[in-house]
Amino acid sequence: MDLTERKITKIAREASKLAVRTLKEDGIGTAEYDFIHLVRHHPGITQAEVREQLRVDKGAAARRAASLEAKGYLIRQANPKDGRSQLLFATEKAEGLRNSKAQVETTFYEWLLAELPEAEKVAFCKTLDTIYRRSKQESRAGFPHITALTEQGVNVPCEVDVYVTGDAGIQELNREMRQVDRPTDVLSFPALELAEGELPAEEDADVATGFVPLGDMAISLERVKAQAKEYGHSNRRELAYLAVHSVLHLLGYDHMDEGPQKARMRAREEAVMAVLGLERK
Repeated sequence: MDLTERKITKIAREASKLAVRTLKEDGIGTAEYDFIHLVRHHPGITQAEVREQLRVDKGAAARRAASLEAKGYLIRQANPKDGRSQLLFATEKAEGLRNSKAQVETTFYEWLLAELPEAEKVAFCKTLDTIYRRSKQESRAGFPHITALTEQGVNVPCEVDVYVTGDAGIQELNREMRQVDRPTDVLSFPALELAEGELPAEEDADVATGFVPLGDMAISLERVKAQAKEYGHSNRRELAYLAVHSVLHLLGYDHMDEGPQKARMRAREEAVMAVLGLERK
């Protein structure tokens, strides 16, 4: 059950409606704003790359580029690599457009908070910051926790407490919880006694939050960087792999033997990593 009822999304949608209405007064439509927003974040992008990113046809991309150029939001330069294609860049006027949109949204959010008592406002913003940081951390890692849960068929809302630390921090935790006095890459502490393949149920949910507490994981970022270098892949892939590995432990998977049990867990890890687009090269 989604206790938020997607209200964060709904509020953002209303802010977007207001911003779009304001931008239209400047002669900019939603599609054009998406186009110039992409160019601002990827200066020197080609029109073909814009088409691919926005999933629009050649004609639509050409019309939007021409319109934005005529309005002074976009400039083109010849691509020195091939002499045929053109590179797209946003102008200073386009930067002002970004600031205008941000200002409209800021004003809207300030208005929403204005009638809250100060104590409620501070508490809300603190909670929102926690949610935002959790969201960004999951996004930067490629959404490994969410993907691992959905790939396993988990269809009830769950929560995992994640502790990101260094070698010293995870060694201390390893010593206290497992009596093993050395650093490691990831530790998992299941809250439920699930068998391999068994899914958490609604009755496992915390009555106060509505979420099923799967347990805790701790990850050493020092190990992430060292192992990524050792295995010749990115920090992102290593972090995602360790998160997926830990979530599977929380869902009852293990690798105590070197036979079928370990093979099944490795197969599930690789399946989730493939969905994330981070499969082994």
